[in-house]
Amino acid sequence: MIARLTRVHSVWFSLCCCVAPQAEAKDSPFFVQTTLAFKSEAGAAEYEKWFGDVVASRAPYASMYLLTRTADPLVYLQFEIYRSSAAFVEQHNDDSSVQSLAKFKAIQDHIDFDRTSVKVAGKVSEAARVSLASMRAVSHSRTGGHTLLAGKNDTDEDCIILMSTFRALDEDKADTYKRAFEQVAPSMKPFASTYFQCKDPADGVTFSEVMVFRNLEAFENHYSSKAIVEGLMPTVAETLDLESTQIIAVSNVVASEAGAVRRALDGVNCSYVERVQGYAFRRAPE
Repeated sequence: MIARLTRVHSVWFSLCCCVAPQAEAKDSPFFVQTTLAFKSEAGAAEYEKWFGDVVASRAPYASMYLLTRTADPLVYLQFEIYRSSAAFVEQHNDDSSVQSLAKFKAIQDHIDFDRTSVKVAGKVSEAARVSLASMRAVSHSRTGGHTLLAGKNDTDEDCIILMSTFRALDEDKADTYKRAFEQVAPSMKPFASTYFQCKDPADGVTFSEVMVFRNLEAFENHYSSKAIVEGLMPTVAETLDLESTQIIAVSNVVASEAGAVRRALDGVNCSYVERVQGYAFRRAPE
């Protein structure tokens, strides 16, 4: 069946299907962000349904498995944090049943693969790398921070997700900002389960950052912390092209908290995406 797929379809197919089993060493969590474009709203709805059908099986493998919709009804963003490369491989092997493949084949024709892209952040094993390469995923090396340091009180409903992209003024200033972020990141662990920075491999000045705050209080305390106010913000002003900043925020489950986040981000170039399926945080089953 796989052999009959076109090459462009196999790019996305490999994300949701089989990976050849290989022995895995102990490894670390990694983040995947997929921009999904659809040919029609009906096709997007079919994908939403498929995603909803499979999401219950994802908790053993992924702490985040979330589908969101942008202001464009044909463009979705999908966010995943895999617990490890081994978990990534195991999930896709579990998806390789004839029934799973048939269900996915029925909805993949709705995807506009020319406008679909996959970005990966974090270290992955060779087995995972093979699958990610077949997806044409762009790998962004993590240059500071941490991924998936869950706290005992973290919940799906409370967490606040922000993704940002921006450029430094030049390569020297990019290095200065990178070092400042690396120094500040360890002190962010009480506030955020995931808090990392990546540099775009396409140039030496573009960064992306992903932050998953534990709750609204942690989100607010992060921005008022000494490490941010006195440590990072002066460097931001000196090194970054602030007009290049673009922020994506995932709408909160709790409406009152979503309003607080919007007020905090008022005045910056921020767009909001709507949660439609999945979860932002889920503990591994015991």
